[in-house]
Amino acid sequence: MQNQSISVVIPTFNGKELLQRFLPSVMDAVGAYPGESEVIIVDDCGTDNSDELIKGKFAGVHLIRLEKNMGFARACNAGFRACRNEIVILLNNDVQVDKDFIAPLVAHFENGDVFGVRPGLSLMDLKVSRAYLERFSVGLEFKRGYIELPMFKRGATQKNGDIFLLGGTLAAIDKEKLLKLGGFDELYTPFYWEDADLSYRAWKRGWRIIYEPKSLAWHQTHSTISLYPQNYVGKIGERNRYIMVWKNIFDRKLLFNHFCWIPLRLLALLISGRWHKLPALFLALGILDKIKEKRKLERQEAKISDRRLFDFFSDIMRGTTRIRPGSPGY
Repeated sequence: MQNQSISVVIPTFNGKELLQRFLPSVMDAVGAYPGESEVIIVDDCGTDNSDELIKGKFAGVHLIRLEKNMGFARACNAGFRACRNEIVILLNNDVQVDKDFIAPLVAHFENGDVFGVRPGLSLMDLKVSRAYLERFSVGLEFKRGYIELPMFKRGATQKNGDIFLLGGTLAAIDKEKLLKLGGFDELYTPFYWEDADLSYRAWKRGWRIIYEPKSLAWHQTHSTISLYPQNYVGKIGERNRYIMVWKNIFDRKLLFNHFCWIPLRLLALLISGRWHKLPALFLALGILDKIKEKRKLERQEAKISDRRLFDFFSDIMRGTTRIRPGSPGY
């Protein structure tokens, strides 16, 4: 099969130093990939002159500069809309990639049911050699009234397979399917849970997400998010957990569990002194009409039930099934 064309999309906000450090590895990888390619950087109205660095040092990059700060989801969506090619590789500005990381990701898109592929991504401070790989089985659970994304390290392995979470740090995505979903949901602006939402919606439409450890990259975690006050980050993360449930969960038992736990959750936040998270519920209620509109659309488009999807990933974590949730007889 001919090499599929790729578009690398990198959102950035005041990330000049990160781009200077990590973008050369991306450009080397794109240069080594034999298929058609482009690199798009979306500057989310930063103030550190990142655009001057890009224009001066990375001449082949397509730069999009937003006129006001829009947040992660909207910056990514601006990049997605500008892509010319069939596979989108979303990449944070704080990721170093292996020169050959693209081809193992792209190979999976020969299968028409694949929505996205996640690479073997390690923490930067754990990088010891090119051979260092981690196998994460990312599952899906409903605990204490919230969707949880447990992550289990299973040691060094070359094995690929189905996982739940595509992740916003580095992922390859089928552009046609991505645009059908409308990209990241901007209700989650400025950050957090938009990647879980996108993954959940993709799986419920019957598409797959694959883990590919032969594609290697290393992440300098929380480099960008650290620009925001910690209390603000916690509040937004808490708000977006409500949005995730209210928008996407239709199983009555799971919803009943969720609403029963809300008073207990608020009490726990109050007792533990995490008062900065208490407004999150009211922030989510403030956009309830928008959530309900999107909930209606998700109900219409979903092909797989919440329960079937939760059971599927529970089985994956236990290593007891290889049957996909849309497969006959499941």
